[in-house]
Amino acid sequence: MSDSRRKPTDLTEADQILATAFAASGRKPSTKSPDKLLRRRDAIVSRWILWERVSLVLLLVWLIAVPVAGGVILSRTTPAAKTTAPADYGTLHLVEHYETNGTLCLVMSETDIDEANSYMVTADGVKTPPVLADDKTGTLVFPFPESEANIFVYAENGAFVQLLFDPGEQ
Repeated sequence: MSDSRRKPTDLTEADQILATAFAASGRKPSTKSPDKLLRRRDAIVSRWILWERVSLVLLLVWLIAVPVAGGVILSRTTPAAKTTAPADYGTLHLVEHYETNGTLCLVMSETDIDEANSYMVTADGVKTPPVLADDKTGTLVFPFPESEANIFVYAENGAFVQLLFDPGEQ
């Protein structure tokens, strides 16, 4: 019998040591070849890597889609300004917006705008009605806000839309 601390020098001696260990433990040696075991492990690992990649792509698509799904991000002539508008509530939605002569002009999809109930609320809580409303074009004109403002636009048919306007850094 060889010394247990000594490393086996050839395959037959290693085979004898393994046979003795299996006999002592009462277990049978594996009949599968190491190549099959390695191929199975590689297949499992490659499937896991594919699953990770697919999951990562789906997560990225979801993260990109979530902020956009709630609204449409628009910008005025200055790139620092942006308006967030829900895509469509009923039939009323924002078609176009622009700044002219210190005012914010909003062109809506409906011409029957209820200008008496439409208003803008600035960040400091000041409620401002539209300065001008054109029923023929569906345009509302508000004083240009210097800070973030919520704009509530109502139509005569009960539809409404809430816009968040952020003028950005000037």
